[in-house]
Amino acid sequence: MIPSKKPTKVVKAESVLEGGVYLSLVDIIFGVLIGGALLTLKDELVPIELEHFETWSIYVSFLIILLSWVFYHKAVFEQGLKISKVLIIDLFLLFLYFYILFSFENFSDYVISVTVMFGLYMLWSLVRDFNNKNKNESWAEYYKSGKNQLKRSRAIGIFLASILLLILHYAITTTNYYQVKTGEGIVDSITLFLITSFAILYRIIPYFDVIYNSITNSKHQFTSFVRLKMKKEVNQK
Repeated sequence: MIPSKKPTKVVKAESVLEGGVYLSLVDIIFGVLIGGALLTLKDELVPIELEHFETWSIYVSFLIILLSWVFYHKAVFEQGLKISKVLIIDLFLLFLYFYILFSFENFSDYVISVTVMFGLYMLWSLVRDFNNKNKNESWAEYYKSGKNQLKRSRAIGIFLASILLLILHYAITTTNYYQVKTGEGIVDSITLFLITSFAILYRIIPYFDVIYNSITNSKHQFTSFVRLKMKKEVNQK
């Protein structure tokens, strides 16, 4: 008797096809967003004037968008996500990227937008958990298994850190002391630096686990090699 094909394989193939088409559409939107922004902001970007805070804000915005563009492909194909589950979040994120790019003249709005962005990243991570959890698996069992634990902790941690940064930035910049005693832009510059750090850390933290495992495996291999060599030397004596 010839066994019938499992329907899960068909679903997986459809999911890959759907993901490929969707990613092509996302690529077009990202391309239009970046190309349109470069044309619109050409007066702010050319010639390059790094002494202007607004210029740095625009550069950080482009960095955030490029990182999102590159790593989004990996996230969709790795997790096998159903596009319908993240479509609304993705649309909000694309609009938010546009808003962040053009809010460089009002840095308070810029900080708020970035905080909302990290909140949507966290929501995206939770949707990934719903996607990866087996139907017969309880949430307690899922969390105990450690699946996506590092990615989930990263998303929650950076979102909470961005909220704290938003509160501190608002509290400091609205005081009379800040307006009178401190140099203009010092707090904004520190805030922008931290936002940049958050954006980069969000993307590279998942690789810490890979690097750690690689180092651990190399260490075990080296230890085994040394022990084997010492054992051979003892036997020869």
